Amino acid sequence: MSSALQALAEERSVEHPLLDAVTIARLINRAHGGPVISAWQVDELDDTWVNVFVGMYEELPKARARQRLIKQKHKEFEASHPNYGKYGTQRH
Repeated sequence: MSSALQALAEERSVEHPLLDAVTIARLINRAHGGPVISAWQVDELDDTWVNVFVGMYEELPKARARQRLIKQKHKEFEASHPNYGKYGTQRH
């Protein structure tokens, strides 16, 4: 356990079932705004529910950030294009 905690302290990835359960319980509790599950109860959850919470509260924010970056780069391209402002924004 101490080597896994040391790896976390060094911001390296760790695969440890107990630490994974703690992380998932914290994520679910944060999503609900208060304590609804303990780490030792995580194994009782259906994998579908775990995937929903991980997707909604870890993967979705990352996907939204990527979309914002894409839109920002697109706007930067539009602004840098010499003719886009004249012709590209007109709708026919």
